[in-house]
Amino acid sequence: MAIKITNLPKDAKNALKDIIKSDGTVKNEKEAIYALSDYLILSEEPSAIYDIAKFVAENESGLSDKIAKRAFIKMTEDEEFSLFERRKALIKSLSDCIKETNELNFEGFLTFRTEKYISLLYGAVYKAAEEVLLEREYKEMTNLLREALKETKSVIREAHIYGCFIFDENGKEITLEKGVYLIKPDRMLEKLLSLAPERIYIHYPPEGEMLSAIEEVFAPNVIYIN
Repeated sequence: MAIKITNLPKDAKNALKDIIKSDGTVKNEKEAIYALSDYLILSEEPSAIYDIAKFVAENESGLSDKIAKRAFIKMTEDEEFSLFERRKALIKSLSDCIKETNELNFEGFLTFRTEKYISLLYGAVYKAAEEVLLEREYKEMTNLLREALKETKSVIREAHIYGCFIFDENGKEITLEKGVYLIKPDRMLEKLLSLAPERIYIHYPPEGEMLSAIEEVFAPNVIYIN
């Protein structure tokens, strides 16, 4: 029995004219299913990602653009949302729909039969939004700390960092509190803010993400010593 595709948009008809005849019938069912899935991913997916990003960002345009761009990156880097998974979801939905009636109403398919595929798009956008919002919060925090630092009087002129140890310009070791010389990475920024050094010399960087925070807050007064 011939398979028929109806309600195809004009650009889809033009793109798939060698696979789907002008009356909607297909020459090869499998080829048509693969072609339709590729058409959706290449032609319709970008606008869908931007629409979802606008919804997630509550129409904050600058934020939605960042989220959408990050989502595209997630879909190339994260196996969960990869091209293979998105294509597989579309192919299965298209196959199931055609098996039921030997006909595919394209508009109806997009509205009612793409749940798995759309969930992958939403998943990529939500993960991207989480990363972008965390980065924005981090940036706002470091900006506030930088402003607070301007109002803080310097206790030492120089701070020399050797891993989890801090020394002043005279080679005196700085303590976190009385008798505690080993400064954990997550407490280092706190200590440096209280000391407000004019220059910070990194001899051996601290572990974890603390280094980037120090660079953000104290820039351009962070100097690396080889």
